[in-house]
Amino acid sequence: MSILVTREGSLLQEDLFIEGTPKTLRVAFSAKEGRLSFAGVSLCNNPLEVYKRSLLWLREYAKHPTVPTHVSFLLRYYNTSTSKFLLEVFQILEAIFHRGHQVFVAWQFYSQDMDMEDAGIEFSENTMLPFRIEELH
Repeated sequence: MSILVTREGSLLQEDLFIEGTPKTLRVAFSAKEGRLSFAGVSLCNNPLEVYKRSLLWLREYAKHPTVPTHVSFLLRYYNTSTSKFLLEVFQILEAIFHRGHQVFVAWQFYSQDMDMEDAGIEFSENTMLPFRIEELH
């Protein structure tokens, strides 16, 4: 985890980009812009280990979040094990939100993908975060 100190003495967290694979999500985080995105497929059996860098980065970001924070999810498929990782992400985001910071979530899904639409609805109902469900054509 890299934290840079600017000349003015403020902390600046480095961005994180992890290229997706056929079995893992693409992760793109920008601390300066407050933009976090997850996209693709996740079929890993131990997602908390696979996405450990993402969680470490997000926990560090949560200490000094950019206002507002925009989070987007565009998942084509994820397995049950990955649900644990997603729940952890939402818990960290809720902690940011409950400390008075703005957090906006966009759950995107492709037309006709009712499973991903339903997953977004379920996550939105189980969190206090401002949540948009967006159908992509």
